[in-house]
Amino acid sequence: MNELAQACGVSKALIYHYHASKEALLYDILHDHFDQIISTISSINEAGNAEERLRVRVDALLMSYRGADDEHRLQLSAMEALPIDQQDVLREMQRKIVKIFTDDIIQVCPKLASEHKEMITPVTMSLFGMLNWFYMWHQTPSPNNPQAITREKYASLATDILLGGLERLK
Repeated sequence: MNELAQACGVSKALIYHYHASKEALLYDILHDHFDQIISTISSINEAGNAEERLRVRVDALLMSYRGADDEHRLQLSAMEALPIDQQDVLREMQRKIVKIFTDDIIQVCPKLASEHKEMITPVTMSLFGMLNWFYMWHQTPSPNNPQAITREKYASLATDILLGGLERLK
């Protein structure tokens, strides 16, 4: 908390005024992060056909990850420091995010749900695998790094990879 207060240019007492503990701060950070993602992707419902909607939603998700590298790290490494009831709330939020994409994928490829039910979770989680780890290796395009890919182009690439695989199931 000392390091956080120093980085924010505030007193530790001010942080404790708003958050009773480190765990409370962690929970609030993650809850807000997931809530923003849910709000963003839930607002995309009228984006054309199922494939177009999936494309728009993947792009929106990757854009919502911009600047959220620290939240990703916390999600991966610190969530288990929280009380079980708070972990349950956050995991439910994660499940809601995954379900939105699962539903989109099934709409693109109904055969997945009717003939390949065992593949629904692996397909959806493969998409999240491509998107969630983007922050680990992404470099912003620049004159010194012209081969780097933008978030928008990567969102399109990840969707193309997913759709290409789904096409084989149709």
